[in-house]
Amino acid sequence: NPLGLDFTVTAGIVSAKGRSPSGLRDSSSYSVTDFIQTDAAINPGNSGGPLLNIHGEVIGINTAIVASGQGIGFAIPINLAQLIARQLIEKGEVTRGWLGVSIQPLTPELSESFGLEKAGGALVNQVLPGSPAEAAGVRRGDILLTYAGKEVRGVRELQLLVASTPVGSKAELVVLRSGARQVLTVTIAAQGAPRSAMSRPEPLQEEGGAQALGLKVLPSEEGVTVAAVDPESAAAAAGVRPGDVLLALNNVEIDSPSTFAQAARKLVRGRNVVLLVRRGENSLYLAFPVR
Repeated sequence: NPLGLDFTVTAGIVSAKGRSPSGLRDSSSYSVTDFIQTDAAINPGNSGGPLLNIHGEVIGINTAIVASGQGIGFAIPINLAQLIARQLIEKGEVTRGWLGVSIQPLTPELSESFGLEKAGGALVNQVLPGSPAEAAGVRRGDILLTYAGKEVRGVRELQLLVASTPVGSKAELVVLRSGARQVLTVTIAAQGAPRSAMSRPEPLQEEGGAQALGLKVLPSEEGVTVAAVDPESAAAAAGVRPGDVLLALNNVEIDSPSTFAQAARKLVRGRNVVLLVRRGENSLYLAFPVR
């Protein structure tokens, strides 16, 4: 009952599907990243009520609105709500599948650099120690193409597929590794397994050798740390930031500014370079052309 008004019905359209919680009040508390967006008015008191189609069928559960906007509401898809309700009835709690990888979408530059023929898939930038992915043989730099026989079109699709997989069941992964496809079998665990703490490296004295990419770097405990980025460089345009820890360049592990400089000297102007960086507790790949 919105604002205490009984038997209120509002009308609108489905504006979009597959929305993430970005822009919602307390968005960090939402683990669901597959909202239905609607312009049907949702007000305080609507949450938990049904979103219906023109046939009177429930297609979603009203959940949230964008605090700063009007006419933008979100509902949890009914198939996901049914899955959660079933688990609550049978087990008294909700358990979601966990693979134990950090993934990122593939930009056109990354797709070209990794030899991907078409857009899609999810790039693994970190495999957590002791995770199902590590046990299955998944490696950093793998591109996940299919999961349990279903095509992985992007990060969100993979997250939803894994989360809905029953804990303890096996799933087949097809990955692209060094240009070749490999098939791996993973046993899914429960979400919420503890993650290893990441140490925060402290920079030591500065060394040169990264001018080719418009970077200044300092030694650190696990690679080198970016001290400065030329604002006019391709690295800056690709999103490299001061404070990033550089772990690898074109799949060559970096453990000092000198090894970074050696790898940088082998770059070819006009071709893409792929950097693996750690930012805070997360790792990600960045690709950009060498100018």
